Amino acid sequence: MDMERREMPRFPINLTVSKVNQQALFGRIKDFSRSGMRVILDTPALNNQSDIEIEIQRPDYNEQILATASVVWERPVDGKCELGLRFQNIPVQAKADFLEYSYRGWLKHKSCH
Repeated sequence: MDMERREMPRFPINLTVSKVNQQALFGRIKDFSRSGMRVILDTPALNNQSDIEIEIQRPDYNEQILATASVVWERPVDGKCELGLRFQNIPVQAKADFLEYSYRGWLKHKSCH
């Protein structure tokens, strides 16, 4: 769990991103919190977009959900684009599912160490 500079705890998570702003892009969610998430996309940059619409895999379901977020920061990492996102709109039940899924994974990892 990563707490520095964060208002909410972030939990490691590994789920897919399939679209950003209606464009097919592959990516992974690295961590998730009540207020946002960190994402790595297989593109070198998003060209300093301030708000995005992102389609992400819903945990434990075979479906994608759509969320809108503000880009808090963006940086290149190994030819990819890493983003810090703050949610503007995400379905309430999907957000609860993400938090439950990431928390279960964190607990499982913590109990192994």
